[in-house]
Amino acid sequence: MAPKLASRIASLDGLRAVSILLVIVGHSADSLNAPKFLVHFSHLGNLGVRCFFIISGFLITTLLLKEWGKTGRISMKGFYTRRALRIFPPSLTYIGIIAACYALGWLTLKPGDLAHALTYTMNYRYNPAHWLRHLWSLSVEEQFYLLWPGLLWFAGRRRGMKVAWGVVLADPVIRAIMWFLFHASDSAMTKHFEAIADTLAVGCLLSMNFNRMGATTWYQRFQSSNLFWIVALGLALGGNALFVVSPASFYILGQSITNLGIVLCIDWCIRNFDKGVGRLLNWRPIIHIGVLSYSLYLWQNAFLNPDWAAWPAAFPVNILLAFVMASASYHLVEQPVLKLRRHIQVWKSG
Repeated sequence: MAPKLASRIASLDGLRAVSILLVIVGHSADSLNAPKFLVHFSHLGNLGVRCFFIISGFLITTLLLKEWGKTGRISMKGFYTRRALRIFPPSLTYIGIIAACYALGWLTLKPGDLAHALTYTMNYRYNPAHWLRHLWSLSVEEQFYLLWPGLLWFAGRRRGMKVAWGVVLADPVIRAIMWFLFHASDSAMTKHFEAIADTLAVGCLLSMNFNRMGATTWYQRFQSSNLFWIVALGLALGGNALFVVSPASFYILGQSITNLGIVLCIDWCIRNFDKGVGRLLNWRPIIHIGVLSYSLYLWQNAFLNPDWAAWPAAFPVNILLAFVMASASYHLVEQPVLKLRRHIQVWKSG
């Protein structure tokens, strides 16, 4: 059964805003003229992307389950059409502009960078140019879209949930094998799909168990207790902090611990949108940042760029320019395509 939620899920844009702000803080640390104290927060970028993945797993699964409950089936054509119209126009616009600047000699790319960006395989590209490096996360998303809807459609909800649990339990073992037997790089341990599929899977599991969790007495009491945020934030930040203790412990177990903490925080914020932190997440300025989050993620890497020693990449001007370009992308690319998608839906329903 799909989560019993409104069509526009409360707190979701606010959670996206928190995610992109974590990415910006983490990526700002290496930019020109950045305050030295930001170095201590550089690992927050990974935490922010992890939040995005869990939100994506939750949202995509919720949409698929709602469609299934309403029509008795999942339209693969409809799903991929909607995703293509949402993901491709802003990302291809960004890639196209970077490619044009490269052709004009204004920036440098490495051989193969554009091919990996256009095929959404950047997460398997080792040390690409900074201009396109961040597209690894979009690659992970696309690989998730290729696998999960079809698996859910073919296997059904119950078997699909078993597969998701299997991924969550197996991924630490997979990461251990990658680290100790194949001596995988740091990049592979946090970017290869097989190493981080459990991050998306916990979001899928939250969606599939949302109603059951909300009806469980001990869980309701736990969410209402003072202990909740200590546990949730302790897991989210503590798992991430294991990198300081030992990279191996973070890559193998720390990522799983962090995922658990994040999914607890996300669940609380969705259920308690009218309380404390929930109100802040649903504050209009925060929602606006969340709405911009996709375009902001695409453009922030161009300006928070340690390889670009020029004023547009200097802190804090680079952050302002990232927001300016994200706003332009949202209004000139995302919004027109969104209107087109609505027209297509109205035409089909008519």
